Amino acid sequence: MRLTDFLEGAGKIVAFYPGLKRVTGSVTASLLLSQLFYWCDKTKDKDGWIYKTNYDLEEETSLSVYEQQTARKTLIELGLLEEEFKRLDHTMRFRLNLKKLNELWEESSGKYPRPIDKPLSLKDFQNPELHKNDPVLPPLQSRTDAIKKGDLVDGFLHYNTNEGAKREEIKNNIRNQIENLLHINTANSKWDKFVDFAYTRQEKFNEPVGKWILWAIKNNFNPIYWTPEKCQTTYPQAFVEDTVNKPREDFVEKQPVQIEEHYDPMPEKAKPKRKLY
Repeated sequence: MRLTDFLEGAGKIVAFYPGLKRVTGSVTASLLLSQLFYWCDKTKDKDGWIYKTNYDLEEETSLSVYEQQTARKTLIELGLLEEEFKRLDHTMRFRLNLKKLNELWEESSGKYPRPIDKPLSLKDFQNPELHKNDPVLPPLQSRTDAIKKGDLVDGFLHYNTNEGAKREEIKNNIRNQIENLLHINTANSKWDKFVDFAYTRQEKFNEPVGKWILWAIKNNFNPIYWTPEKCQTTYPQAFVEDTVNKPREDFVEKQPVQIEEHYDPMPEKAKPKRKLY
């Protein structure tokens, strides 16, 4: 089946106005606002209330319950949405404040002074003259000019000087060594603990994980029996010196030559005489 054949039965097309993001600052809130606006002139309620359940909105917009809650909170804080829960009917109804929507749209379009707490879009970077006399924000520059002046390089420098980024880079290197040399998958919580353990041993005690891997291979590493817990236990053993094959420093390989001294025999007169009975 082709993708286009599948899309023909994927459901109704939802009207979405991307420009509303300048008002709401959120894509999900803009999508919910667009869908509720669609129902404004189709409701039978004279006061403009719209009856919709979470299941109805999820089917129409594909927004989950949690995404709907976040979007509704954003719209309520902006004064664009009113909610009322009917306890007897166990239903929720919504009503848009179209007057407030028009005011915020005019503010974001530049007809009135832009509110301080409103988000900026990429168009603001394309046209710095829009905010040339803004008392709050400094003069904006083109995004292209910013890249030419080195903000991309500055980003790399910030990444390289960030301690957390360095730590994660070292841990990723440890994971790559384990996966490439021992041929096991480290994408689980137990191996994450071992990676943290190996990172600590490597940084604090100068015990590189590469030496432990070679030691494990030499001792017939088997991922079935060598669990992450066993690897933590055996890790220090890879850095213990081999005292069997390596002679001790205080061991003397060759004994010193013994020189025998010769003395004259004892005179007969000095020898004790035994009495015979």
